Amino acid sequence: MTKRFGLTAALLIAMTGIAHAKTQHTDWVSDHKPDGRCIAFASPQSNDGAINGRNAPYITVMNSPKEGIRGAISFVSGSELTGLGTVKVTVDGEEFEVLPFKDAAFAASGKPEAAVLSAMRKGHSLTIAWSTNDGQSVTDTYSLAGFSAAHTAIENCR
Repeated sequence: MTKRFGLTAALLIAMTGIAHAKTQHTDWVSDHKPDGRCIAFASPQSNDGAINGRNAPYITVMNSPKEGIRGAISFVSGSELTGLGTVKVTVDGEEFEVLPFKDAAFAASGKPEAAVLSAMRKGHSLTIAWSTNDGQSVTDTYSLAGFSAAHTAIENCR
């Protein structure tokens, strides 16, 4: 798990530029980028099932004040095959509607996204059940330990 988390963190840093102020919050990390974006991210604690050719999955929550973006959640499956399948996001038994697109899924912005964030701040565990249109499926389970602290850290993004 630690190796997978390290690889995911390295991938995120490579995709978004050099880290500026990265902080570990139990199972989540907050990162303040030099360009003004602030991101909280985590890798799953476990996976059940498989999708052929799948890359590392992860979740990000981003604030980018310069762009007017706050609390943008991305659930990344690691496979573009999931973009044509179904996805189910559950926090402590409460299901949330998300829309798959390519290798990710997104809650609608506004109230739906705020509801997911609120549940994540209060919750203990988040699961994402991904399926493809050819019958492959995987369920990723994320710990929410440290999410509230990581989210608070990126809320201070200016």
